[in-house]
Amino acid sequence: MTKESMQPEFKIINDAKNEPTVKRAQEFTGGPVEGLEMPNGDYLISNEEAFLRALPINREATEFVNGFPEHINKCTVQGPALLIKREARQNVFKLNHQGSIPA
Repeated sequence: MTKESMQPEFKIINDAKNEPTVKRAQEFTGGPVEGLEMPNGDYLISNEEAFLRALPINREATEFVNGFPEHINKCTVQGPALLIKREARQNVFKLNHQGSIPA
């Protein structure tokens, strides 16, 4: 969380050289990670246990995710979140259910 707002951080990755490894994504979110591919090709990464750990709502990430008309079911993002922009996905960062990049 940022000290200024006490809101969880929402970091946007715009450059492929800054694309995180799974380990760095886990360090940023504070635990195991899950990913959500957005309709525009961006990729959101958040803490898989955020709900169980009662992490605070990330309002900025939630607004971003729910801004796509394709998402019929609205969702709430909790805890720190990373957004890898489509053009920065050099390694096609995509998680499987075990929190690792599929082979």
